[in-house]
Amino acid sequence: MSVLSLAIVDLLQEFPKLSQSYYALLECVAQDHMSFISNLEPHVFLYILATISEGLTALGKMHASLV
Repeated sequence: MSVLSLAIVDLLQEFPKLSQSYYALLECVAQDHMSFISNLEPHVFLYILATISEGLTALGKMHASLV
C-alpha cells in the first residue's frame, strides 16, 4: 500500500464525518453509475475496493472496542 493510500485511510479513520461522506459518495456512484465504475482502470477500481475493505476493518475494530 502506498503512502498516499495510508494517508487517506488514516484521514478516514480520524475524521468520521469525512469517512461518512466518502462512503456515501461511493454508494451513490455504485448505485447510479455502474457504467462509470465498469470503465475505471483496474488499479483505480482495486484502490476503491481497498478503501472499502479498510473502512470495514476499521469499523469492526471500533465496534469491538465498544463491546
